Amino acid sequence: ALETDLAARRGQWPPTPPSHSASPTARLHKWRVAELSAEEAVALRADVHGWLRRGVSTRSGLLDKVDINGNGRVAAFELEQGLLRLRLDWRETGARTLLDLFLLLDRDARNELGAEEIAPADLWPLEETPVPQPRRQKTHGRVGGGRA
Repeated sequence: ALETDLAARRGQWPPTPPSHSASPTARLHKWRVAELSAEEAVALRADVHGWLRRGVSTRSGLLDKVDINGNGRVAAFELEQGLLRLRLDWRETGARTLLDLFLLLDRDARNELGAEEIAPADLWPLEETPVPQPRRQKTHGRVGGGRA
């Protein structure tokens, strides 16, 4: 029943608030990573990725906003600053702390988020390649090409 409920919610944002009953999903409202089952973590991670997409239109745009120092890895402080840049409030995720949100995304437990952890490529449509602009020919200050 829990797996069915989580699968039905996957990708929805905001997640449906928990009911006040004693259902197993009620504890997902203010979650801690240590308290989540593997299935709950996978479903929440998908929800969080959907939530992150609200702030930008492209994967590279998201990575540019959260990778503050441009080293290709996102530390916890960069996630915090990036969310501020995106005008996203981490508390909307239902996490008890920002660190819980960070740890949920940090699948390899390296204390840094790689591009696939913060913005999995399979969740983003292919980005359009910018069209190169034609180069303008230099006229060296001449207008009209020459002498009359």
